[in-house]
Amino acid sequence: MKKILLFVCMLASSIVLCAQTKIPALMVFPSDSYCIDHGYSFMMNIGNEKQTAIDYYKFVMEDKDLMAGIKILNNALIERGFVVRDLSQTIKSLCSEEAEKGQNTNKFLYKKILEESETDIAVNMSLQVQKIGPRSSYYINIDAVNISTKAVIASMSERNERTLQPLDIAIKSSILAHFDEFCHQLTDFFISQRK
Repeated sequence: MKKILLFVCMLASSIVLCAQTKIPALMVFPSDSYCIDHGYSFMMNIGNEKQTAIDYYKFVMEDKDLMAGIKILNNALIERGFVVRDLSQTIKSLCSEEAEKGQNTNKFLYKKILEESETDIAVNMSLQVQKIGPRSSYYINIDAVNISTKAVIASMSERNERTLQPLDIAIKSSILAHFDEFCHQLTDFFISQRK
């Protein structure tokens, strides 16, 4: 009887500890290389140097292909129980804040987006598409990066040659084909952070 009571107490305390542990929040971003290649970037002065910065506002407003992939990945992550922050919603929130202050630059730096959304893991997604008549060849790459250490904690990629599927359906198929392994990598990281 004492052993059963002890077991129940230990189980209850471990459940309470797990419940108190903060689950890391993820946000899916377009990769820097995708944004630069597709004109979603601008030059800015930092100190005495000009540096390239990503124009996330322009990406969210204008991109169709990768934005569709980001929505698919967001939904798949949410269905698996991950905490996901939405890039487009965060951009809208930042735009509202700027409007209230009488500013309207719509130039939000990565760091500001992370702070606003309280994101712990950036999931960077890139897409390369080549159309050949009615067929498309594409390459998709997804890397989850721990923001505090800059280490890649999960990744997946897929190359599909000459598909007749619409791009959004092909992207969804690619994501789902490797999604279990990607989720296992994320879960392993979460577990390692709790130790």
